[in-house]
Amino acid sequence: MTEADRYEVLEEFVVAWYRAGEDALVSGCWRPTALERKIVDDVLKVTMVPAVGEPPYDDEPLWCPLMRVTRWAAAFRLAALAGRWDLPQDAGPPAGYENVDLEKLMGGLYPFFALIERWSELHAGLWQEKTEEEADARLEQLMSPVRARLCDTERVHIHFITMMLGNVLRDDVTV
Repeated sequence: MTEADRYEVLEEFVVAWYRAGEDALVSGCWRPTALERKIVDDVLKVTMVPAVGEPPYDDEPLWCPLMRVTRWAAAFRLAALAGRWDLPQDAGPPAGYENVDLEKLMGGLYPFFALIERWSELHAGLWQEKTEEEADARLEQLMSPVRARLCDTERVHIHFITMMLGNVLRDDVTV
């Protein structure tokens, strides 16, 4: 399976996971604990990036969106440390929403962001050997269309994940 194919599969899973998280909150199956709320508050703080508009940002080097997206993988690892959880390498899709909690949710979201983090590491390695433009072109060749995938990740997935996690902090979750 290519990296692009893996992205497609994990993208479907990430959508299923953030929907399951929202359904679990709305249905009352998941009532976040004080620790879960604190962890979510910290995750949202470290992943927040002030911006004037929506991505893509014109004339921005490829490493910029890579860094914005990969900070989510790091935030989930720190959250797992705080919660004393293990993050699976491949959680697969959720089996419904009834048993979703923060540990399962972050475990389900993590592989998607870990994949993009691997792209960022590959890009950084290529950049050490070549110019920035050559590294960008090589990554685009391997994961085409990488810029569009990063834009979709920021505009859609991170947007909905942030909204859903914001609901963890609320006491009155409704759709």
